[in-house]
Amino acid sequence: MFHLHAYLIRQHLVSLFMVLFGLLIIVWLNHSLKVLELVVNKGASLSAFFKLSFLPMPLWLMVALPLACLCAVIWVVYRLLSDRELVVMQAAGISPIQFALSPILFGLAITLFLMVNSIIFLPNAFGLFKQTQFEVRSSIPKVLIQDRVFVDLGKDLTLYINKKESEQEVKQVFIQDSRTPELIVTYTSERGAFKIIDGRPVFVLTNGQRVENRKGNPEPATLNFATHTLDISQQTDNGNRRFIDANEESIADLMNKDKAESDFRFPQRLAMAHYRLAAPLQAIALALVTAAILLVGRVTRTNIFRRIILASLAGILLQSLVIVSRGLIADMPASWPCIYLASLLPAMLSAGALFRPEKSARICQNLFRFSLTSGSQRA
Repeated sequence: MFHLHAYLIRQHLVSLFMVLFGLLIIVWLNHSLKVLELVVNKGASLSAFFKLSFLPMPLWLMVALPLACLCAVIWVVYRLLSDRELVVMQAAGISPIQFALSPILFGLAITLFLMVNSIIFLPNAFGLFKQTQFEVRSSIPKVLIQDRVFVDLGKDLTLYINKKESEQEVKQVFIQDSRTPELIVTYTSERGAFKIIDGRPVFVLTNGQRVENRKGNPEPATLNFATHTLDISQQTDNGNRRFIDANEESIADLMNKDKAESDFRFPQRLAMAHYRLAAPLQAIALALVTAAILLVGRVTRTNIFRRIILASLAGILLQSLVIVSRGLIADMPASWPCIYLASLLPAMLSAGALFRPEKSARICQNLFRFSLTSGSQRA
């Protein structure tokens, strides 16, 4: 029996990686096109492109892995039936629960991995992703900077250079900064260099002059400098990020009301916290539901496609219930148990059907007869 389960788990793993690879490639291609446009426009490095491309992977796994688990169980059962291996196993007296033990262990392993991913990997990776994204977006589009051309670095900030020596360094610089109301500051310098300091884009000027013209004051203030660092960030007033994404925070912080920006935001944060705890349960729930639908009763070539369609619809319904429950928690925080019941209740019913298939079959027959009797009485 050990060799049978090892063989089945190996088949599940191969199918899982194939489906997961296909799903992630589709998501990655769509995401990387947006990242590539941002990186090219901002003249960011290749390392920034790879960071922005792959750091959201833990977030994608929260949705892709349970779906891949569902597809893997369906494919393995269908392939075993097509190769008549399932028929031989049934003839040898292997019960549905014995056969289902492999997909159950398989789903449980994925659930444990997703739990670690949700608690540890996701907040760390997504935090680094958002920080890198902020740095790239707030940086200067150096590919647009040309010799002897006036370039608007942002609102009320204009740059002119005589010669561009490299992507980072320029010569003979003129800058007009009118970001401060009623104040115009003009910079001229022999050299300049673009840099990132403490996550903020700055322009370091060398051997230059600063002329300050204030409204109502006819006399400009002049200052000569050897080096001067000019903050050229445009995202926020102080160059720091104002908002932290919920995926960056730990589950404990999301459940802490004191960490919320306002009372209005707390239910949304609470919904995200419970979703990150409940989403991994979808893997074991989908494995149990799929195994129960495909394996309880006698599986034949004539009914396998109906079972596959039913298992697929049940998987879609289960994932939809989790998403709906998340929205319900945001509106009614006291309803948080619903998001766990959306996965645990189908899992327990499926486990009951696998462990006691005869009783489950009798219950289904009684329900069917009751529906027929009710229909005839109404007629």
